[in-house]
Amino acid sequence: MTICEDFDGYLSYTPHFPRPGESVRGTSFIAAGGGKGANQAVAAARLGANVTLIGRVGNDMFGDVNIDRLRSNGVNVDKVEKSTTSTTATATITVNEQVVTLGANLEMDEYAAERHESEIVGAGLVLAQAEICPQGNRRIFEFARKYGIDIICTNENEIQHIEVEKVSAIDTTGAGDCFCGSLSVFILRGLPLSSAVHRAAAIATLSVQKKGAQSSYWTKEEIAKDYGHLLE
Repeated sequence: MTICEDFDGYLSYTPHFPRPGESVRGTSFIAAGGGKGANQAVAAARLGANVTLIGRVGNDMFGDVNIDRLRSNGVNVDKVEKSTTSTTATATITVNEQVVTLGANLEMDEYAAERHESEIVGAGLVLAQAEICPQGNRRIFEFARKYGIDIICTNENEIQHIEVEKVSAIDTTGAGDCFCGSLSVFILRGLPLSSAVHRAAAIATLSVQKKGAQSSYWTKEEIAKDYGHLLE
């Protein structure tokens, strides 16, 4: 289960980030779904996980497009709410810089969490991010603890470098989300943490060789064809 923000993302590729007052010509542009939690949900679903996303979008075209995009990737969107007072969140990204407008994500407060308590009961793992209301996250974690779902909180002193295959990175947008979504799948499958981390890092490495976030994530079938050992 992912409790998260859902963005409509706009990615521009430029030689360098513009300085104040400077216009920089972009080399290409992509409009795509995004948001940390939505990205993680898609990454996990593409690996075959049963994923439910709890979130909030605006009652607008961007919200409809994002819901359809998530559904087409195999994510259960039955619990995505529509706000009548805020727009769907957006992210304007100049690779690798971002401007984020959180919009309806800030309405994912403690009351929204309480509306979805019944969904959290049966979850094997809960992913949450810092781009929704802090009170909402706190309530979600309280429910997770109540129902025996572990909470993992890492700090800088626990960072460990994981070596992966060297590749030519085209776009790192959403690579960390791909890692988190993949890691959750391997943890739920019962793999030792070290093995789960190494496999998730390898799959995230595959994603940086394509442009975009969700669109760059490999499916289970694609991985099995050339990197089957990651799924064994």
